[in-house]
Order: sequence, then C-alpha cells, then structure tokens
Amino acid sequence: KEPVAVPPLLSPLPAREMASVFTPLNGKLTIKAVSARDLHVVQSLGVQDPYCRFRFGKFKKASKVDKNGGKFPTWNQEFSFELKEEENMMLEITVMNKNNLAMDDIIGTLEIPIFVLLSNNQEWFQLYRSSRNRYKAGSIYLDTKFEGNGGLPQVASSRYGLLSARYGMGSICVEVLPLLEIKVQGLSLKIPKDQNLSEYFGFDPLKHHISGKVLDLHYRFGGEAKSVQIAEKRDADVVIKLEDYAARQEEVKEAARKDAEARHEREQSRLEKERVAAEKRAKEEAEMRQKFKAERDEAMAKTKALRRMIANQLKGLRSIAPPPHPIAFWDFSKGVQDQVGGMHLKLKNGCSVQGGALVLDGKKTYAESLPFTTAVLTKTIMIWCQVGNIKQRGGGLFCVQADGNGCYDGIVYGEHSPETWGIGSEFNKRSSHIKGLKEQDSKNTIHLAVSYEADGTITIYRNGERYGNRIRKSTNPLPVLSKKGVVLFGLRPHCVDTSLIGKTKNFAEGALGLFGSRKKTNPKDDIQPRLFAGKIMKACVYDRALADQEIVDAMLGTSEYDRTFNDILKLVNPEGESS
Repeated sequence: KEPVAVPPLLSPLPAREMASVFTPLNGKLTIKAVSARDLHVVQSLGVQDPYCRFRFGKFKKASKVDKNGGKFPTWNQEFSFELKEEENMMLEITVMNKNNLAMDDIIGTLEIPIFVLLSNNQEWFQLYRSSRNRYKAGSIYLDTKFEGNGGLPQVASSRYGLLSARYGMGSICVEVLPLLEIKVQGLSLKIPKDQNLSEYFGFDPLKHHISGKVLDLHYRFGGEAKSVQIAEKRDADVVIKLEDYAARQEEVKEAARKDAEARHEREQSRLEKERVAAEKRAKEEAEMRQKFKAERDEAMAKTKALRRMIANQLKGLRSIAPPPHPIAFWDFSKGVQDQVGGMHLKLKNGCSVQGGALVLDGKKTYAESLPFTTAVLTKTIMIWCQVGNIKQRGGGLFCVQADGNGCYDGIVYGEHSPETWGIGSEFNKRSSHIKGLKEQDSKNTIHLAVSYEADGTITIYRNGERYGNRIRKSTNPLPVLSKKGVVLFGLRPHCVDTSLIGKTKNFAEGALGLFGSRKKTNPKDDIQPRLFAGKIMKACVYDRALADQEIVDAMLGTSEYDRTFNDILKLVNPEGESS
C-alpha cells in the first residue's frame, strides 16, 4: 500500500523564524544501511529474509534481501539522494520480510525528520511495529553523510552561552541550538507549560511518543557549566536565565589586552637579562676554547705515540693462531643435538634430559651418538658434569668407541681407585692408575678433559689443572674410524672374547644385554660394562690434543687472542675505567 502523504515539517514554525533558521537542502545525501539487530519475527516458518526501504519525498530506494538474515541481517549498502530545494524533511525507514508467495511483511518502521540523520551521522535507530510507534521491533544502524548546504546552520559561538541543545529520545534527536538562539528574549529562555516541545520547535523528531522525548540543554552561566533536561510535557513554565556573553567578551578582551601589555613588559625585561648573560657566556666560552685547544694539541701528541704502541701490539695479535674449535659439541640445555656437527645423541633405556642436564641413573640409562663423520687420531675430550654418588665404582663417564669390537678411550670414575677419576681403555692397554685426588662433594660441577697426543701420551685435567700422572703405555693413540666410531655417555664398554663379537647389532647395547651380571668367569676377561650415575651439562670432542693453556681457555671460554687484546686495552685505559 502507498503510505499516507506527510505534511511539510516546518508548517507550525513562524515564517520569519523558518526563513532565518531553516534553509532548503541542496546537495547529495548518502545513507548506508549497515545492519539490524533484534528484529521482530514476522515469519512463522523458516527464517525471515529482511531488506530495508527508504522513502524520502519523491525518492524511493530499497536494499538487497539478506537471505536467511533472521533477526540480525547485514546489508552494507549505500543509497544516494540528489536534493534540490527540498523542504519535505521527513524520512520513512521500513524493514520488510521478503515473501515469494505473498505480500512482503512489515517487520519495523520509523518516520523521522531528515535533521535527525544530519545530527547523528553513525547511530542505531529504534524501529517500531507500526507507524503509531507503540511496540519496539528492533534497531537499524545507519551511516549518513550529507555533502551540500541547507538545513539547520551550525552555531560556532552562542551569544548567550548556549553550548548544545539536543531534542528527541535516545539516538533519535536533533541539535536545535539555532532555534533556541532566536527564542531568547531579555536574557532569558522561556518554554510555556501549555506548549509541547514539538509545538515549541515546530517539528516532532518521533511522533506518538510524549513521555520519552526531552530537551537536553547545556549552557554556561556565571562562569560555570550547567545542564538541564526539559520534558515534552511540563506542569510549569520553564525559565532559564542566561548572560550576554557578547558584552562579557568585550570585558574579557580588555582584560586580555592589559594582560598582554604586562606580559610584553616582563618579556622585554627578561630578554635584556638574557642578553647580558649571553655576553658573559660568550666571553667565558672564548676562554674555554683557547684552553681546550691547548689541551687537545697535547692529547693529540699523546695519541700519536699511543697509536704507534698499539700498532706494534696488533702485529703480534695478527700472528696468533685462532682458538681451536670442537668437531662435536653437546649443550644439554639446548637438547641432545650436536651443535656443530651431525653426531646427535640417542637416549637409551629411559635416559632423559632434565633441568638442562643429561641425567644418568647408573643402572641402565646411557646415551650414544651417531657415528663420526671424519677419522680422528689425536684428540681431546672435554666434559662438564656432577657425580651422583661419590662411592660408585667403575662407571664410564665419557668414552669414545673406535669400532664395534669394544676398543675405546674415555674418562672413568672409581675404576683404579675409589672416588677418583681415571683414564679408561680396553684391557687398560693405554691407561693405568694416575693417582689423582679423591672427590669430596657430589654437588660440585666439575670440568674434566683428556688429551691424546700423537706419541701416545695421555693427560687428564680437572678444572683446568693437570690431574694425577701423565700416561704413555702405547706409542700410538687409539684411531677412531669414521662411520664406526661413536661417543658414549654414562657407559664404559669392555673388550670381550672374540666369539661374542657380532651377536648384537651394537656393542654398547650388546654389553648391557649379554653381560648383565658382574660375575667374572675369567679374571683376565672382565666383560661387564659399568654405568655412571650423575649429570652431564656439556661435552665436546676436538680433533687434536690441546695444550695446557688451551684446556684452561676452553674451560673459561677465553683465548690467547682475548688476553692479547686485553693487554692492548690496558695501553688505552691503564686505570681500568669505563670509557
């Protein structure tokens, strides 16, 4: 059905006031229907398909249908209206339900003046089930933009101190400050009790609602901000006292002029004092520059001499060989991966890494690496560890196994003497009792290293110092063959009778499976592998025998290069102060 024609909105307003305040709209009005929420359900079966329709004077626009949009449809569709001298200020918004077999149903409707949209660019607007606006039917979100002129003018500064005046209910409201500005008489604003606000302003932002509409007025009086809410209907006249801010502004301007003159005089006095102080500073700076030039010339002469000394030191620094690098390095705070090569570890029999350390129980757990990638003859093995039980005997801490026949070199604990470290090898071919000091505390973290030189000399170090006696029982160290040699943590393998070789896939695993008992069938053939109980933090293997100082440097993370560089720093800064 066609809607009933809406009479012009401004008819109740006197012609003089209408001509001075309202002007026809000329320009482009863009309304974007974004979405709706909590819509009234008018379809009994299935989910309703909402769309929205706009009627504005002679213009009619409709959105696309949101299929199965239900109570929360989304459109995001813009509608443009070209306005030319438009005075019919009412906009009808209707949300409909699309029916394919019958007439479309009205879900909710709203009829508001166009100035409501111009005063609320982005807002939710309440819909009602009928034009009588009795029952709520959900809300619609509109994004409005007007490019042009006309309508209510914007008041930049009110003569009477009015700040804002919004008339309506909720989001459906209009800024009516220009209308109030022309109604002020004798520095007072009077709204009679027998006149509704819609009659007073000449338009109704929302018909058929009396109790909910209010005028929210904010103004300044006596130098203070005040606010008041005026209902649509009242039992008494409303009289608001105002001030002539135009006259007060003249007083303020005069006070500001006098204040500016006083500030100017103070500024002139300050500038004179700054000029005198600047002349004094310039004289002092000239004297300081002369003194600085003399000190700089002296410092430059000293610097040239120092540079010559440093150049001589750097010649020696460039001749220093780079520090050694390991061919395998395990840092168990980062896992069981080899940090420099491919000899990653495999944890055996429940062995685990806890708290940044490889934990060995001394009963069945140990770790085995992947094979060496290159052949190794001379070597140095190095480890940071803690002893789990200082009374344990014969456990293998860190062993390098040359091939699958149990031939190995490594560090053992309590084998030759209780509570002491020793050098292990199959049948002690390259090792013997070194008579080292006994361990006293199992909580200490110990650094151990063993170097194997080309002539068969073996040296063990504890915390950077030589530990016990050096050994040379064989003229050659044990060769480690690539693709056969592995590294064992926590397990000391032993050489066995050749008839037992090859009965298992791996010697270390076979040692645990074949020779589980510590009972010796032959005193000369101790075939029982012994396990170590404790923790290992880090370990590494070098492909050459390190010297005493290199062992210390590797333990501390320093090198001869660092020490020489520190000597150069002492030349630059002999007092050791930060620069």
